[in-house]
Amino acid sequence: MSKAVLVNYSGKPIAPGSLIFDNGMGNLAGSLVRKNHDVLVLDYGTVDTIKKFKMPEKNIMELKELISSTMDGLERGKNIEDELKELYSKRNEIEEIERKKITVIAEEISDKVHELNADFVGFKLWNGDGFIGSVQIAEKLRKEYPELLLFAGGPHVDWFREKIYKRTDAFDAIAYGEGEETIVDLAEYAKNRKGLEDIPNLIFKQDGKIKINPIKRIENLDDIAMPVYDEEIYPSMKGDQKIKFIVLDESRGCPNNCNFCIQPIKSGRWRVKSAERVVNEMEEAIENYGIHTFRYGGSNTPIKTAVEIAKKIIEKDIDVDYNSFGHARTADYESYKILKESGCFALFFGIESGSQYILDESINKRATIEQQKNAILAAKKAGIFSVASIIFPAPLETEQTKQETLDFLFETRPDSTVIQFPGVYIGTEWARNPEKYNIELTDPETFGESLMNYKIRLLFPTFLWDPLPYKVNGKTSSEFTKDTTEFTKLVEKKGIPTAVADDIALMAYYLKKPTLDLRDDFVNMFSSNKYNQIQTTVKEINKSVLRKDGR
Repeated sequence: MSKAVLVNYSGKPIAPGSLIFDNGMGNLAGSLVRKNHDVLVLDYGTVDTIKKFKMPEKNIMELKELISSTMDGLERGKNIEDELKELYSKRNEIEEIERKKITVIAEEISDKVHELNADFVGFKLWNGDGFIGSVQIAEKLRKEYPELLLFAGGPHVDWFREKIYKRTDAFDAIAYGEGEETIVDLAEYAKNRKGLEDIPNLIFKQDGKIKINPIKRIENLDDIAMPVYDEEIYPSMKGDQKIKFIVLDESRGCPNNCNFCIQPIKSGRWRVKSAERVVNEMEEAIENYGIHTFRYGGSNTPIKTAVEIAKKIIEKDIDVDYNSFGHARTADYESYKILKESGCFALFFGIESGSQYILDESINKRATIEQQKNAILAAKKAGIFSVASIIFPAPLETEQTKQETLDFLFETRPDSTVIQFPGVYIGTEWARNPEKYNIELTDPETFGESLMNYKIRLLFPTFLWDPLPYKVNGKTSSEFTKDTTEFTKLVEKKGIPTAVADDIALMAYYLKKPTLDLRDDFVNMFSSNKYNQIQTTVKEINKSVLRKDGR
């Protein structure tokens, strides 16, 4: 029997979604428990982590005033050299404080490793601060425990794979693809019962050379162990450290091959859990944890699967609320009515663009504008909160395609629009053939490493961010992110809310608040580290999740 510590550090929580349980950690814990291994999950997406990173109110106000005066000077064409120097100084000062806070977290993890006499530590690697901080923690553990096995998986490994070894040698092995079987194999390896070369989905160094084992995907998702969030295994379940939404893996993979998306590489073909299994997971969450709120984790939930689950929920008369991704090509009003009756609150549609040209030539969406329109209108008619995700400016964007997307949004009027600038990720079609899509990689040789190590500075305006290592339609990241901001303003001017994802919409419903008010409140709370307000809000949301609000 191995003893494992699993670490989920994605940086300081920056939005309410950062406080939701990590289903990957729950799945890995369940897989280890089923095979009689001991496991402790240290999930730092908590309210207490926000408190750890709390800055004095005076410092936050000074920073906001400095940013405001710098932005004002920039718009007026003034010389802002002195303000920029001060901003860069503040940025460096804040980042040094953050490094010290991460050292404190590393010491906490080190104490747990010692206390449990752990055989290995597994990290989930995220982008930005999550990657930078996890590497810092892993390297500290490596110095303190030279014989301790350190492993890593997660989205950053899926994107960058062996390139991670160019940043650090702290990890004995890193895992790509699905981890539920791999983590059990690694637990066996920790007890000398299996070799690294025999474990699928693994990347490791042997005699100074990188070895990449073949990928293996789980064919029957019903075979995956039930996720575990018990307090003694997943301590952040205690109290109101997390917003108690549970993400369910109802499906994996995707039938599409969108040019910007990593999903086909990570998850492969479409696979689904049975409706019986998904509903069983809901029932266990209600019985074991009192949790009634869920989010489907699949990136493109098949409508047939969604309806089968909904009918099972209705048949068993289960009291749940849930959100999901929407699949536009096979949408219809009758299906959405069934979803609504079963407890579906919101659907998140990856619309990407309102221009058929962009969908076909830039995105490879394999959907028509008419199908996308029908999906949003049918969902709204059924009373489901509908979110349209848009990439703007998309590669190959023109003034005409921009207007077509605006017209699409003004006609369908989704309940919210989430507008994002184009991300070019290693392994995707956009990164493999950039010239075809009017994308320029600044330095193709270092592109992957630059993205892997990129730090997102959310406290600061985008012109203080390092430039992204690519251009889109001839524009640098500072230029195309400005286009994204201007486009967002145009949409909001027409009365269509923006930046309200499905999770925030459901939280607003629980708190009986207008969605835009809660969106703005969250931006203020998280950007200003208002720990007490966040803590109070999380408690109020959880009352509804746990059905302690008189429902």
